[in-house]
Amino acid sequence: MSTLTADLRPDLVDWPDTRPVRGALVPVVNTLREQGRVLATLDDLAELLPGRPPQRTARALQEAGWLFPMRTRGVWGFSGVPLGAARAPGYLELHARMRVRPDTPACIAGKTVAMLHYWLWRPVGSAIGMPPGARVPSCLDGLIVHRWEPRIGLDRFCRLPMWKPETLLCYMAARPSRISWEDVSEWLWALCEHLDLDLLVAELEGMHRAVWMKVGYLADVGERPDLGEALTAAAPAGGRGPYVLGWRERRWPYSTWESPVRVPKYEIVDYLLPVRWCPKVGFEPFDPPKTWERI
Repeated sequence: MSTLTADLRPDLVDWPDTRPVRGALVPVVNTLREQGRVLATLDDLAELLPGRPPQRTARALQEAGWLFPMRTRGVWGFSGVPLGAARAPGYLELHARMRVRPDTPACIAGKTVAMLHYWLWRPVGSAIGMPPGARVPSCLDGLIVHRWEPRIGLDRFCRLPMWKPETLLCYMAARPSRISWEDVSEWLWALCEHLDLDLLVAELEGMHRAVWMKVGYLADVGERPDLGEALTAAAPAGGRGPYVLGWRERRWPYSTWESPVRVPKYEIVDYLLPVRWCPKVGFEPFDPPKTWERI
């Protein structure tokens, strides 16, 4: 074993794409590995190697392959820790931003919420939610952005804020053109299993009756008719439907059930779900939701 690597942890001696470090840099690398740090900031490096400018430490470790630059200034990724699914792949840059600017109003959003909960078993593009009008930092401009400000709290995933299921369903109802629906039949029922009525009502506060009815309808199709009935009863006045769901995509050339369908119970004409709905595995033959009526 080279004397330059004698003090490195044994599992780091032959780490791919790195070069040996010496002297005071060795305990820095060992500590980052032992603590499982995916990222290192200037403050981290100043704490790990006091008395030496952190920029100099970062430059030396980057030249040796142990650190790699992030788009967020003042933050580096540490190559000595494997990046697995548990670390929310695609959100490393959001982690970096939150380390130096924890007040950034960004959170995990969109269909990524369903994927990280294992309701959706296929990869989707990493998306963030930000309030309308908030500037997207340049380091995050590669992510899908959903403009929405939750009225309820946020969940946490790997120390990152994330939409609650209720926020996701309300967003789907209010902004259907911003969500891809081609696989909705695979995970809508799983999403609806985790909904709380009080949180749904809080998230819908102040919204138009149409959104309330669409959320109730989606919950009903997702095998939660109890929520659908409760939201229909609690929906604010302000005119009656029909409210149209999915009109932007009504020209799809194929159909499982003639599109559109009328849903009098929720005052809705639905162009969206009929062309995408299919039975869950093991639940054949296919029976369309009981609320559907052919037009």
